[in-house]
Amino acid sequence: MIPPNSFIHTQGTIQAVDIGTGVLRVHSRVIEKLTASTRKWNLAILSRLSDLKLRGAERLELLTATGARGATERLLASNIQLRRTAIFILADQLFRLRERSVHIPGRRFWHASFLGPLVSEYTPQIDIDAYRHSVYSLLRKEGFHALFAIELQALTNYPQRGRGRSVLMNAHAVCWSDDRALDADVAVVQMRESGLLFSGLGAETVTMTPRTLDPGEIEYLAYYLLKPPLDGKRRCRDENNSSRWILKPVANVRTDLLLRLNELLSHLEYSDLVWGVGDGSKFRLALKQQLVAWNSVRCARQAQPLESSFDMTGLWSRIRGRGNGSPLYLPPKFFGPLPRRVLTQTDSEGARIRPSRPKATTI
Repeated sequence: MIPPNSFIHTQGTIQAVDIGTGVLRVHSRVIEKLTASTRKWNLAILSRLSDLKLRGAERLELLTATGARGATERLLASNIQLRRTAIFILADQLFRLRERSVHIPGRRFWHASFLGPLVSEYTPQIDIDAYRHSVYSLLRKEGFHALFAIELQALTNYPQRGRGRSVLMNAHAVCWSDDRALDADVAVVQMRESGLLFSGLGAETVTMTPRTLDPGEIEYLAYYLLKPPLDGKRRCRDENNSSRWILKPVANVRTDLLLRLNELLSHLEYSDLVWGVGDGSKFRLALKQQLVAWNSVRCARQAQPLESSFDMTGLWSRIRGRGNGSPLYLPPKFFGPLPRRVLTQTDSEGARIRPSRPKATTI
């Protein structure tokens, strides 16, 4: 995994952002990055709409589900406007956390990344709750306060060979501790060796990068944790160690795979993808409360139909029938108590998907 090292020691300013329910203080770098990615995301969706020749109700429903227009009554993870607002809210929270932390002796921050299970683009099966529990347990056991977000990201070159591509489940966290005895390097090794996470990609399951209290550095993690699902990853050999695999960013993901990814996200509640550990739980609660308030105002002002007025599963079934992606695409299935059950959601039967290493079998 490639940590976001490009933002270390970046200068910038704090700007006021009015989200309609309050004014937030957001670092200029977060605003610039989010503005560019939102514009790119909207262009990608409009491009796919043009390719599929969607018109009328189908077009409006897809734009609503992705947040390009209209509103979603639920906090859908596919809603780009909701993600944008969430990033602003978290950036304001992390700004205040960083300012307080300057005066707390010994407080340290890290950015952590966790690999998770692969999801087939053809037959997607997702267990958010099992993966969330594993990441939570790892951070709590090592004594970190943290806020982490689960991310679904396009993996553009694996497995292929007739088996399609994948969606990679991973997580990013902003972590902090006042414990001078905590050794992050030791914690990373212990988390990797715990067996709670396993990756068939052959890459490291856990990485941690120190973060300083320089202006903007902690705040930028709000964008990195909650960023729009636009960029992807590709699997490649480590240039410094040919026996290891690493994941590198992909800036231009094919629009059919992006739309497939958003089909999965449209069945997920955004608040089920963001979790806190220790004091991080307070940030998660505040984020959700502010998002609910913002979304209530947005829905009340909406002249277009709300997302709750149409059949989400039916929408995606029609889109697949119009030619998005492969004819092998099947409806997604979900395991576990999360995400919250909705009428249009297909629940899977059978064993839960565990993100830990599979048990060895004997012959």
